[in-house]
Amino acid sequence: MSLRNRAGNLADLDLLDESDVEVTQGETIFRIPKSEIYSIEQVRKQFNESSIEEMSASLEAEGQIQPIVVSERDPRGYCIQKGERRWRGAMHNENITHLDCIIRAKGTIWGQLAENIIREDLTPFEVGMAIVQGKEQHQLDNKGVAKRLGISTSKVSAFIKATQAPDVVKKAYNDGVIGDVDSINSLRIAHELDPKSTEQLLTSSQGVSRQQAQALTKELKSGNKGTPETSKNESTPPSKKVRQPKSVTKSIRVKTAKGFGVIDITGEAKEGEIVVLLEDSAQSISLLASDVQLIGYHTN
Repeated sequence: MSLRNRAGNLADLDLLDESDVEVTQGETIFRIPKSEIYSIEQVRKQFNESSIEEMSASLEAEGQIQPIVVSERDPRGYCIQKGERRWRGAMHNENITHLDCIIRAKGTIWGQLAENIIREDLTPFEVGMAIVQGKEQHQLDNKGVAKRLGISTSKVSAFIKATQAPDVVKKAYNDGVIGDVDSINSLRIAHELDPKSTEQLLTSSQGVSRQQAQALTKELKSGNKGTPETSKNESTPPSKKVRQPKSVTKSIRVKTAKGFGVIDITGEAKEGEIVVLLEDSAQSISLLASDVQLIGYHTN
Protein backbone atom coordinates (compact mmCIF):
# COMPACT_ATOMS: atom_id res chain seq x y z
CA MET A 1 0.00 0.00 0.00
CA SER A 2 1.35 3.41 -0.93
CA LEU A 3 2.04 6.14 1.60
CA ARG A 4 -0.82 8.21 0.10
CA ASN A 5 -3.31 5.33 0.62
CA ARG A 6 -2.13 4.70 4.15
CA ALA A 7 -2.46 8.38 4.97
CA GLY A 8 -6.01 8.30 3.62
CA ASN A 9 -6.92 5.69 6.22
CA LEU A 10 -6.05 8.21 8.93
CA ALA A 11 -8.53 10.81 7.71
CA ASP A 12 -11.04 10.06 10.44
CA LEU A 13 -8.45 9.91 13.21
CA ASP A 14 -8.57 12.77 15.71
CA LEU A 15 -4.90 13.52 16.39
CA LEU A 16 -5.87 15.81 19.24
CA ASP A 17 -7.88 13.18 21.10
CA GLU A 18 -6.29 12.82 24.57
CA SER A 19 -8.97 10.64 26.11
CA ASP A 20 -6.46 7.81 26.65
CA VAL A 21 -3.76 10.04 28.12
CA GLU A 22 -3.26 9.54 31.85
CA VAL A 23 -1.99 12.53 33.78
CA THR A 24 -0.43 11.88 37.19
CA GLN A 25 0.95 14.17 39.86
CA GLY A 26 4.70 14.76 39.55
CA GLU A 27 7.21 16.01 42.08
CA THR A 28 6.48 19.30 43.77
CA ILE A 29 8.84 22.23 43.24
CA PHE A 30 9.52 24.43 46.28
CA ARG A 31 11.00 27.94 46.24
CA ILE A 32 13.59 27.88 49.01
CA PRO A 33 15.72 30.83 50.17
CA LYS A 34 19.25 30.30 48.88
CA SER A 35 20.55 31.05 52.38
CA GLU A 36 18.77 27.89 53.59
CA ILE A 37 20.62 25.73 51.07
CA TYR A 38 24.13 24.41 51.72
CA SER A 39 26.70 22.16 50.10
CA ILE A 40 28.90 19.46 51.51
CA GLU A 41 31.75 17.68 49.73
CA GLN A 42 30.57 16.80 46.26
CA VAL A 43 31.89 14.37 43.68
CA ARG A 44 32.65 17.35 41.51
CA LYS A 45 35.77 19.18 42.75
CA GLN A 46 36.45 21.76 40.01
CA PHE A 47 34.13 24.66 39.21
CA ASN A 48 35.21 27.09 36.51
CA GLU A 49 34.86 30.63 37.87
CA SER A 50 33.81 32.14 34.53
CA SER A 51 31.21 29.40 34.12
CA ILE A 52 29.76 30.26 37.54
CA GLU A 53 29.55 33.93 36.59
CA GLU A 54 27.77 33.02 33.34
CA MET A 55 25.30 30.91 35.31
CA SER A 56 24.72 33.81 37.70
CA ALA A 57 23.91 36.19 34.85
CA SER A 58 21.68 33.61 33.15
CA LEU A 59 19.66 32.99 36.32
CA GLU A 60 18.95 36.70 36.62
CA ALA A 61 18.20 37.30 32.93
CA GLU A 62 16.39 34.08 31.94
CA GLY A 63 15.26 32.71 35.27
CA GLN A 64 15.90 29.22 36.63
CA ILE A 65 15.05 26.72 33.92
CA GLN A 66 15.79 23.54 35.89
CA PRO A 67 15.26 23.03 39.65
CA ILE A 68 18.02 21.75 41.86
CA VAL A 69 17.62 18.63 43.99
CA VAL A 70 18.07 18.88 47.76
CA SER A 71 17.68 16.51 50.69
CA GLU A 72 15.01 16.90 53.33
CA ARG A 73 15.63 19.69 55.81
CA ASP A 74 18.13 19.02 58.60
CA PRO A 75 19.47 21.32 61.34
CA ARG A 76 21.69 23.12 58.80
CA GLY A 77 19.05 23.49 56.12
CA TYR A 78 18.66 21.75 52.76
CA CYS A 79 21.71 19.88 51.52
CA ILE A 80 22.34 19.92 47.76
CA GLN A 81 22.25 16.61 45.93
CA LYS A 82 22.27 17.84 42.32
CA GLY A 83 22.67 21.31 40.89
CA GLU A 84 25.53 22.83 42.85
CA ARG A 85 26.61 24.97 39.90
CA ARG A 86 23.19 26.67 39.83
CA TRP A 87 23.39 27.26 43.58
CA ARG A 88 26.89 28.72 43.27
CA GLY A 89 25.64 31.01 40.50
CA ALA A 90 22.81 32.23 42.74
CA MET A 91 25.23 32.84 45.62
CA HIS A 92 27.21 35.16 43.31
CA ASN A 93 24.17 37.32 42.63
CA GLU A 94 22.51 39.47 45.30
CA ASN A 95 19.40 39.88 43.15
CA ILE A 96 18.62 36.16 43.39
CA THR A 97 17.13 35.29 46.76
CA HIS A 98 15.32 31.95 46.16
CA LEU A 99 15.91 28.81 44.13
CA ASP A 100 13.42 26.28 42.75
CA CYS A 101 14.09 22.96 44.46
CA ILE A 102 12.85 19.38 44.47
CA ILE A 103 13.12 17.73 47.88
CA ARG A 104 14.14 14.06 47.79
CA ALA A 105 15.50 11.50 50.20
CA LYS A 106 19.25 11.72 50.61
CA GLY A 107 21.06 10.49 47.49
CA THR A 108 24.21 8.40 47.22
CA ILE A 109 27.56 8.97 45.62
CA TRP A 110 26.45 6.73 42.73
CA GLY A 111 23.56 9.06 41.89
CA GLN A 112 25.91 12.03 41.71
CA LEU A 113 28.41 10.09 39.63
CA ALA A 114 25.90 8.67 37.15
CA GLU A 115 24.37 12.10 36.50
CA ASN A 116 27.68 13.89 36.07
CA ILE A 117 29.29 11.17 33.92
CA ILE A 118 26.37 11.38 31.51
CA ARG A 119 26.55 15.18 31.44
CA GLU A 120 30.39 15.08 31.29
CA ASP A 121 30.55 17.60 34.13
CA LEU A 122 33.36 15.78 35.94
CA THR A 123 37.02 15.36 35.06
CA PRO A 124 38.28 11.76 34.80
CA PHE A 125 40.29 12.39 37.98
CA GLU A 126 37.17 13.41 39.91
CA VAL A 127 35.30 10.36 38.63
CA GLY A 128 38.20 8.09 39.58
CA MET A 129 38.49 9.50 43.10
CA ALA A 130 34.73 9.22 43.61
CA ILE A 131 34.78 5.59 42.43
CA VAL A 132 37.59 4.76 44.85
CA GLN A 133 35.62 6.43 47.65
CA GLY A 134 32.42 4.61 46.70
CA LYS A 135 34.17 1.24 46.50
CA GLU A 136 35.49 1.67 50.03
CA GLN A 137 32.16 2.85 51.44
CA HIS A 138 30.03 0.15 49.82
CA GLN A 139 32.57 -2.71 49.64
CA LEU A 140 32.23 -3.10 45.86
CA ASP A 141 34.63 -4.37 43.23
CA ASN A 142 35.00 -2.83 39.77
CA LYS A 143 32.26 -5.05 38.36
CA GLY A 144 29.83 -3.91 41.05
CA VAL A 145 30.68 -0.26 40.38
CA ALA A 146 30.18 -0.74 36.65
CA LYS A 147 26.71 -2.14 37.28
CA ARG A 148 25.79 0.80 39.51
CA LEU A 149 26.96 3.39 36.98
CA GLY A 150 25.88 1.63 33.79
CA ILE A 151 29.38 1.66 32.27
CA SER A 152 31.87 -1.08 31.39
CA THR A 153 34.26 -2.61 33.91
CA SER A 154 37.21 -1.54 31.75
CA LYS A 155 36.00 2.06 31.89
CA VAL A 156 35.77 1.88 35.69
CA SER A 157 39.37 0.62 35.78
CA ALA A 158 40.46 3.41 33.41
CA PHE A 159 38.97 6.11 35.67
CA ILE A 160 40.69 4.65 38.74
CA LYS A 161 44.07 4.43 37.00
CA ALA A 162 43.73 8.02 35.77
CA THR A 163 44.02 9.21 39.38
CA GLN A 164 47.61 7.90 39.37
CA ALA A 165 48.64 10.15 36.45
CA PRO A 166 51.55 12.53 37.13
CA ASP A 167 50.87 16.24 37.56
CA VAL A 168 52.15 17.09 34.09
CA VAL A 169 49.53 14.82 32.50
CA LYS A 170 46.75 16.17 34.75
CA LYS A 171 47.73 19.71 33.83
CA ALA A 172 47.66 18.81 30.13
CA TYR A 173 44.08 17.60 30.55
CA ASN A 174 43.00 20.69 32.50
CA ASP A 175 44.64 22.91 29.84
CA GLY A 176 42.81 21.11 27.03
CA VAL A 177 45.93 19.53 25.48
CA ILE A 178 44.43 16.05 25.90
CA GLY A 179 40.76 15.29 26.15
CA ASP A 180 39.82 11.83 27.40
CA VAL A 181 40.61 9.20 29.99
CA ASP A 182 42.27 6.86 27.47
CA SER A 183 44.79 9.55 26.49
CA ILE A 184 45.47 10.21 30.17
CA ASN A 185 46.29 6.58 30.84
CA SER A 186 48.42 6.18 27.71
CA LEU A 187 50.51 9.19 28.74
CA ARG A 188 50.59 7.99 32.35
CA ILE A 189 52.29 4.80 31.17
CA ALA A 190 54.53 6.73 28.76
CA HIS A 191 55.65 9.03 31.56
CA GLU A 192 56.62 6.03 33.69
CA LEU A 193 58.78 4.76 30.81
CA ASP A 194 60.30 8.06 29.69
CA PRO A 195 59.24 11.32 31.43
CA LYS A 196 61.32 13.50 29.09
CA SER A 197 59.78 12.22 25.86
CA THR A 198 56.29 12.44 27.34
CA GLU A 199 56.71 16.01 28.50
CA GLN A 200 58.26 16.94 25.15
CA LEU A 201 55.18 15.66 23.33
CA LEU A 202 52.83 17.55 25.64
CA THR A 203 54.71 20.85 25.28
CA SER A 204 55.42 20.63 21.55
CA SER A 205 51.78 20.83 20.49
CA GLN A 206 48.61 22.64 21.49
CA GLY A 207 46.74 19.36 21.26
CA VAL A 208 47.66 15.68 21.51
CA SER A 209 45.24 13.14 20.07
CA ARG A 210 44.49 9.75 21.58
CA GLN A 211 46.30 8.11 18.64
CA GLN A 212 49.45 10.17 19.30
CA ALA A 213 49.39 9.31 22.99
CA GLN A 214 48.96 5.61 22.25
CA ALA A 215 51.68 5.69 19.59
CA LEU A 216 54.19 7.21 22.02
CA THR A 217 53.42 4.58 24.64
CA LYS A 218 53.78 1.80 22.09
CA GLU A 219 57.15 3.12 20.90
CA LEU A 220 58.50 3.50 24.42
CA LYS A 221 57.40 -0.03 25.30
CA SER A 222 59.23 -1.37 22.27
CA GLY A 223 62.38 0.50 23.29
CA ASN A 224 62.28 3.27 20.68
CA LYS A 225 62.50 6.67 22.37
CA GLY A 226 61.15 9.83 20.76
CA THR A 227 57.83 11.42 19.88
CA PRO A 228 55.48 9.74 17.38
CA GLU A 229 56.14 12.50 14.81
CA THR A 230 59.88 11.91 14.93
CA SER A 231 59.50 8.17 14.60
CA LYS A 232 57.25 8.49 11.54
CA ASN A 233 59.51 10.92 9.67
CA GLU A 234 62.82 9.27 10.42
CA SER A 235 63.39 5.78 9.13
CA THR A 236 65.84 3.94 11.31
CA PRO A 237 66.91 0.39 10.55
CA PRO A 238 65.68 -2.15 13.07
CA SER A 239 68.31 -3.11 15.58
CA LYS A 240 69.66 -6.62 15.21
CA LYS A 241 69.93 -8.75 18.26
CA VAL A 242 73.43 -10.06 18.85
CA ARG A 243 73.30 -13.74 19.57
CA GLN A 244 75.51 -14.62 22.47
CA PRO A 245 77.60 -17.77 21.97
CA LYS A 246 76.54 -20.68 24.06
CA SER A 247 78.83 -21.77 26.83
CA VAL A 248 80.58 -25.05 26.06
CA THR A 249 81.71 -27.37 28.80
CA LYS A 250 85.41 -28.01 28.42
CA SER A 251 86.00 -30.27 31.42
CA ILE A 252 84.31 -31.67 34.49
CA ARG A 253 86.12 -31.21 37.80
CA VAL A 254 85.91 -34.05 40.30
CA LYS A 255 87.16 -34.95 43.74
CA THR A 256 88.55 -38.40 44.55
CA ALA A 257 90.31 -40.04 47.48
CA LYS A 258 93.58 -39.40 45.67
CA GLY A 259 92.96 -35.69 45.10
CA PHE A 260 91.30 -33.32 42.63
CA GLY A 261 91.19 -33.80 38.90
CA VAL A 262 89.07 -33.77 35.77
CA ILE A 263 87.27 -36.51 33.89
CA ASP A 264 89.27 -37.70 30.91
CA ILE A 265 86.62 -38.05 28.23
CA THR A 266 89.16 -39.51 25.81
CA GLY A 267 90.12 -42.34 28.11
CA GLU A 268 88.68 -45.86 27.99
CA ALA A 269 87.13 -47.19 31.19
CA LYS A 270 85.48 -50.41 32.21
CA GLU A 271 81.77 -50.50 32.96
CA GLY A 272 81.06 -48.75 36.29
CA GLU A 273 84.38 -46.89 36.24
CA ILE A 274 85.45 -43.35 35.28
CA VAL A 275 88.83 -42.26 33.88
CA VAL A 276 90.19 -39.31 35.88
CA LEU A 277 93.22 -37.15 35.17
CA LEU A 278 94.57 -36.00 38.53
CA GLU A 279 95.90 -32.46 38.82
CA ASP A 280 99.32 -33.57 40.13
CA SER A 281 99.74 -36.40 37.69
CA ALA A 282 100.27 -36.58 33.94
CA GLN A 283 98.58 -39.99 33.74
CA SER A 284 94.92 -40.98 33.92
CA ILE A 285 93.59 -43.53 36.37
CA SER A 286 90.40 -45.53 36.41
CA LEU A 287 88.19 -45.28 39.50
CA LEU A 288 84.82 -46.65 40.48
CA ALA A 289 82.08 -44.15 39.65
CA SER A 290 80.93 -44.24 43.29
CA ASP A 291 84.40 -43.00 44.36
CA VAL A 292 84.21 -39.92 42.13
CA GLN A 293 82.46 -36.74 43.35
CA LEU A 294 81.42 -34.07 40.84
CA ILE A 295 82.39 -30.58 42.07
CA GLY A 296 82.09 -28.29 39.02
CA TYR A 297 82.63 -27.47 35.35
CA HIS A 298 85.17 -25.61 33.27
CA THR A 299 83.50 -23.74 30.36
CA ASN A 300 84.70 -21.49 27.53
